[in-house]
Amino acid sequence: MAFTLPDLPFDRQALEPHMSGETLDYHHGKHHKAYVDKVNAAVAEKALGGASLSQVIRAAAEQGDTGLFDNAGQFWNHNFFWQCLAPPAGQRPTGKLAELIDAAFGSTDRMLAKLKEGSGRPFRQRLGLAGPRRRRAEDRLAPRRRHPGRA
Repeated sequence: MAFTLPDLPFDRQALEPHMSGETLDYHHGKHHKAYVDKVNAAVAEKALGGASLSQVIRAAAEQGDTGLFDNAGQFWNHNFFWQCLAPPAGQRPTGKLAELIDAAFGSTDRMLAKLKEGSGRPFRQRLGLAGPRRRRAEDRLAPRRRHPGRA
């Protein structure tokens, strides 16, 4: 069975003004479709019919077939890419992720505010996951202890 170009998970104009319908027509309908067509041609030529996309990628890697590997990999990447995009109405987490966010922050809006608030701080502190790496004043004044096994 040949691979097919999956439908976009949203309307082609749903991402405007950030990504136009024309851009999606080109990127999805021509660019992504070209990977699908190239993979289908190579799969037929190499007797890999019936293999899943992951199996095709694995076989291409094992055989050193960089053309098939690159095209199948880009087919997979584009399938994943479209799933990572969402119009504003679809950007709220659901299910277990929403539950975890609510438990940790109280709501998605509070989490987003915390992210914005922390965006100017060092990376390890941005989500409040780690406290500051400052030593207390009395620790700064005390000499550093050496590891007992080191001179």
